[in-house]
Amino acid sequence: MADLLGVDAAKACGLVRAGRFPCRVTKEKGKYVVLPADVLVAMGLDDPMVRIVDLLAGAEFARRWD
Repeated sequence: MADLLGVDAAKACGLVRAGRFPCRVTKEKGKYVVLPADVLVAMGLDDPMVRIVDLLAGAEFARRWD
C-alpha cells in the first residue's frame, strides 16, 4: 500500500515507527496493516462508495469490447 501513497516501500516501516506514515496503521501479528478505506482517504478519495451509475457505465464500456 505504501506505493499507492507515493511512499518508498523500504522507508515505510521507518515512517510508521516515527508516526509519519500518511494514514492510520495498526500492527497485527507482527505486521503493519492499513485499511483500504484509510488509504483512499489519504489519497484524497474520501468517498469510496460504489455508485450504481458508475457501475453501469463501466459495464456498458466493457460490453463495447466484447
